[in-house]
Amino acid sequence: MAEYDDKGMDGAATGAAAGRSVAVFAVGGCRCALPAEAVEEVLLLPELACPPGMPSVFEGVMNLEGLAVPVLRLDRLFGLPEGTPGLYSPLILLRGLVPRTALLVDEVREVRRLEGARAVASVVPGAVLADCTVALIGEGEHAIHLLDPQRLLLEGEQARLTAFQAREQERLAGWGASSS
Repeated sequence: MAEYDDKGMDGAATGAAAGRSVAVFAVGGCRCALPAEAVEEVLLLPELACPPGMPSVFEGVMNLEGLAVPVLRLDRLFGLPEGTPGLYSPLILLRGLVPRTALLVDEVREVRRLEGARAVASVVPGAVLADCTVALIGEGEHAIHLLDPQRLLLEGEQARLTAFQAREQERLAGWGASSS
């Protein structure tokens, strides 16, 4: 049995997941959650820039108070059925990732405590979603994948994203300088 414990998301801890606060959302027909402390804010999808060379798992880059923030599509990353983003599509702005990253999801359902729930590991090894899932939280016929935001991208992908974000930050700064 693997689950989220007070020491972090190590996938090896055992015991109850009760008492943990999580943000539950839907993407590509899958129910997922992130630890509430990993979520900085939920935003509505703004207009995004789509610069050349952008990795296919990204929807674009948003300007968040002068900071270029890549918007990652979890449906593409996990190989799930793709949704069509609309005017009110939610973004989950993650806390603690460098560079700052937002996740495009289909729906943010709730933030709640896992009272009485147990997180059980029954993840299919090698599946992309499984590589990011630290636990499956059983709820009736459905399970919620508890994701570790630090596992969303591989180390090399994270390095490329950091370089991409730096280029986009320079581009954004150039636009700001020319309009003043």
